[in-house]
Amino acid sequence: MRCEIHDNEHNVPVIDMDGQEFTWEESGKIIVTYAGWGMRVTFVPNDEVHRQSSVEIREPDDSPPG
Repeated sequence: MRCEIHDNEHNVPVIDMDGQEFTWEESGKIIVTYAGWGMRVTFVPNDEVHRQSSVEIREPDDSPPG
C-alpha cells in the first residue's frame, strides 16, 4: 500500500491510501482490522513513494536505548 500524509485546516492528519483519502479515525479503523499482526512503516519523500524499500530482517537489539 502506498500512503501520503497530509493535514487539514485543523492540523489533523489525513492519510491518502492508494489515492483515496481517509481521516485519522478512518485510518485507525482500517489498521485495527489487522490487530495481532506486525507492520513495517517506511517514511520517504513524496517523490520516492514509488520506489521499493530494502528490508533487513534481523533479531531485535535487546540493549537499552542510549
